[in-house]
Amino acid sequence: MKTILALTCFCLITMLGYGQTQYELNQIAYKGYLKAEKQLNNSYQAILKAYKSDTVFIRNFKKAQKIWYQLRDAEMDAYYPERADELQGSSAPMCWNLHKTNLTKTRIKALRMWLVGVEEGDICRGTPKAKKAKLYTNKK
Repeated sequence: MKTILALTCFCLITMLGYGQTQYELNQIAYKGYLKAEKQLNNSYQAILKAYKSDTVFIRNFKKAQKIWYQLRDAEMDAYYPERADELQGSSAPMCWNLHKTNLTKTRIKALRMWLVGVEEGDICRGTPKAKKAKLYTNKK
């Protein structure tokens, strides 16, 4: 699946006329990773701000995020060990950044629940706040 994603990205980038060399493709993938990392940091900071009065949550959330980074880095090492250059050649940096971007975007989606909330009435919602109820009016 991830190989298909990488090949699809490669084909789309090539067809659009961007990044005709492997170096350029590697740079595009790196910039995509940097963008995802910035989004992750923005989400993290927004959660810290939104929950600043809940010190127990903040302490545990920071701990969880630190451990998530360790998990992501360990998965990257397992997926692309030091010999990755031997396996992917000049496309190794592109593949590495595409995979790391995918992991980072998955984390961003997971963090989103603390920002948008969960459905009201979910008794197992934990620390995420309940979504605001939508008010419907009969305005015509």
